[in-house]
Amino acid sequence: MAAQILINLTADTTRRVFADEDFARLADLGETERFDPKIDADPAAYAARLARADAMLTCWGSRPVRAEDLALRPAGAKPLLVAHAAGSVRGIVSREVLETGRVRLTQGAPAIAKAVAQYTVGLIVLALRQAAARRDALRGGERVTAPYHDLEGIPVGLIGLSRVGAMVPALLAPFEAKVLAYDPYFPADRAAALGVELVPDLDALLARARVVSLHTPVTSETRGMLNAERVARLAPGTVVVNTARADIVDQEALFARALRGEITYYTDVTQPEPLPADHPAHRSPSVFITPHIAGPTQQSLRRMSLHSLSEIGRFLRGEPLTAEVTPDRYDLLA
Repeated sequence: MAAQILINLTADTTRRVFADEDFARLADLGETERFDPKIDADPAAYAARLARADAMLTCWGSRPVRAEDLALRPAGAKPLLVAHAAGSVRGIVSREVLETGRVRLTQGAPAIAKAVAQYTVGLIVLALRQAAARRDALRGGERVTAPYHDLEGIPVGLIGLSRVGAMVPALLAPFEAKVLAYDPYFPADRAAALGVELVPDLDALLARARVVSLHTPVTSETRGMLNAERVARLAPGTVVVNTARADIVDQEALFARALRGEITYYTDVTQPEPLPADHPAHRSPSVFITPHIAGPTQQSLRRMSLHSLSEIGRFLRGEPLTAEVTPDRYDLLA
């Protein structure tokens, strides 16, 4: 019997992320069925589709898999693969559902890490040049004459050596920055191979870094880790770059110090997203906010879609997955 593949995508996401050839490739792997969660809201019909499926392709806007959605799958059936063509999987499969063993889960995060790392370095370079402040002054007919910096000799502190964080040192290497990192789970030998000095605790990193860049997932340990107390201790002139998640920091404490001109905060993530248009941070020369654009470049979207199709193929052939999110790694990867 041919493998059954459920395509759980909205029309908007399909147009943005996938190409016709992708669905032809899926059809070569098995029988495909389309499901648009914006059109079909019948939970019984969704459960029936999941009961038939061997694998399911998801992305932004897809309908999540809940425990009750799996009720019609036969007892003892092979786990359903959910191949999520995006980074975070929290909105698609919960830890509780994953722990039942009835679902296997893979994500597209590796495909977008390169783009996020590139953007991180771009923001660091712009922040050290005080680009937002100089742009704003130019608009007003003025010219900022204060000194600014390149990366040579600058201590760059990475909070987390995630997929993205581990790519940043190589991108910084040609510019001769001094790269430090705080990540209690990252092996010392791997850090040394990256040319990174591991720092034993976060406060020590913050005391030494001239640039602080965030690259950790949101977990119970990391939520709010750059809190108001730590923000208050940042040395004047510190640059903070956030291409990870706003929940890791005390956003308002960072904005407050930046509004006073004490630090610079360049961020691709806010809470909420988007930040209200009347928020004073939008008018600060020490703040630069972009609308979560670090990851989804045209190239990374293509890599992400192809990666997810490859994962489905590997699963159906009984081969190991390359980006599986397992229960024991859920908090770090999801």
